Amino acid sequence: MIKNDINLNKINFFSIQELISSEQPLEFYVAPYQRGYKWGVSEIEYLLDDINEIKENEKYCLQPLTVRWNSKNWELIDGQQRLTTIWLILTILKNDFNSPTSSIFSLNYDTRPSTRDFLNNDIASTHFDGANSSLEDIEQLWDTFISRENNNLKNNIDNFHIFQAYYIIKRWFSTKKYPIEISTFREKLEKQTFIIWNPVEIQGKQDMEDYFINMNAGKIKLTSSELIKALFILKIDDSNDSWDIKEFKKKELANEWNQIENELQNKDFWFFINNSNRTEYPTRIGKLFDLMTENSDEKNDLYAYHLISKYPEKYSWENVVLIFNKLKEWYEDIPTFHRIGFLINSGTSTLQNIHQETVGQKQSTISTFLSDSIISDFKKFTSLDDLNYETNPEMCQKTLLLYNILLIEEQFPGQRFPFDHYQEKEWSLEHIHPQNPRGFKTIKEIKIWMEDYKKRMEEIRGVAEEEEKELLEKLKTLEIKINENPKDENSNISKKTLDDINEFVEQYKDIFELHGIGNLALLDKKTNSKIGNKSFLEKRSVILNPSPPPTTKNDIKDKPYIPLGTLHNFTKSTTNEIDNLQMQFWSLKDANDYKNKISKVLDSFLTENPIEQ
Repeated sequence: MIKNDINLNKINFFSIQELISSEQPLEFYVAPYQRGYKWGVSEIEYLLDDINEIKENEKYCLQPLTVRWNSKNWELIDGQQRLTTIWLILTILKNDFNSPTSSIFSLNYDTRPSTRDFLNNDIASTHFDGANSSLEDIEQLWDTFISRENNNLKNNIDNFHIFQAYYIIKRWFSTKKYPIEISTFREKLEKQTFIIWNPVEIQGKQDMEDYFINMNAGKIKLTSSELIKALFILKIDDSNDSWDIKEFKKKELANEWNQIENELQNKDFWFFINNSNRTEYPTRIGKLFDLMTENSDEKNDLYAYHLISKYPEKYSWENVVLIFNKLKEWYEDIPTFHRIGFLINSGTSTLQNIHQETVGQKQSTISTFLSDSIISDFKKFTSLDDLNYETNPEMCQKTLLLYNILLIEEQFPGQRFPFDHYQEKEWSLEHIHPQNPRGFKTIKEIKIWMEDYKKRMEEIRGVAEEEEKELLEKLKTLEIKINENPKDENSNISKKTLDDINEFVEQYKDIFELHGIGNLALLDKKTNSKIGNKSFLEKRSVILNPSPPPTTKNDIKDKPYIPLGTLHNFTKSTTNEIDNLQMQFWSLKDANDYKNKISKVLDSFLTENPIEQ
């Protein structure tokens, strides 16, 4: 075995030196279910460059070797490509540069007996010529090798790829722009390059093959966070502290880790900093590692791991804790929570950007930065009158999201806007007064719609007399056509009448401000689909009585969240009317009062937009 103080039966970190410095070299076995060696120029040279660029006192960590002890050697389940390449590098250093490597672990390929013989006899002991060969030259060298006596049996794709890799490594050593100090490179490879040793216990050949298939399908793997945790533990183990201090620090790290992960499982906290319900983070602490390493590509789950392994002093556990504490401070301060939550959940900014822009800043400076970020986004329009469902629905939704957030701040100090509800559901803009009668089917629905429009006609101001007269005439004509339909209110309306109504709505939508912000409310799509193009009264009934009390977990999950501003719309809390408040329809006055309320609540972020009186 390796050194007596090294435990091969648990997940651990080993340097390459520890793998090769043993009385009896380690033996690895590659089972038939494994695919052959396939690394090409890019993978091999990337590894060589990484090793060569390791700085003094740095550690370079390869991805895990997943292995199983089978009573006589270590079965290599995952990591065959990396380990074979390391074996080839060590062999070339020993054969070509007289490297004082005492021993090299052995690789036994069960896929083809000729591969085992090729590695142990031809590659391990032969000084092939042609160090500066191109890929085309390597193919010719291969043909020459195979043509020799008794070598035809070794002519297979696995052996060719190993042969090619051998020459790619030799060429790298001989053609580098700057001469490589071989002894320095060997030190970096053996003492500063580490592998993650991941032993597993699996019984039976079929179970082993199933495990391999699942691992390569991505169903079984060490997460990036688990690998990073192992790096932090390795750093503690490598310190000069006494054994008891090391154990204390490891327990402290484990406790802090669990505390942070538990805090991030809180939906209020998580969706404040994360703008989707994605599954890229098997453990949510991974979000902090991406923040620390400025990883903007969250789909590259090993980006943070590679940087932390390469620069352990720069990316330390202490820095992770500092970042978490900073996020926790932001979370506990309600105004900061709301402004960051808005910027992230509206897609205006990212946590990465906010974190980078506020590093080392005091709270007052951070608050100013957040407000300025929102103001900058809202400068895209000059007045709330410019917001229109048809031309800029995204900005309409942003405006209503911010309005609902700040409305909670104004009316329920200390309460938080539930960003988890906002991300776990799909949201849409609901027209408070129905904008599209295409969904109407019965005479009754159309008559209710007609009554609403007749009442709205009484409120129209600022329209030229001739245009108003024309509008009234068209509305009367439309009413006559509606009355020509069957008397039974439950009867279906004719397609011709429906087309006439659609034409009327399309022609006069701007006069009735159907798509303006004063006729829009924020609503989840499921509830929105329930109320469709119903009248204001019918919508009000659904909004105020959305569903029966939940009895199961699924009921609780599916229970709609009605934003405070939307509730105010259907209770007309924003309408400045005391004596003659009507609940039959959403009037133009209701819409104007609502728009003024939005302007008042958002006033500090709409500095260019005076509040309408």
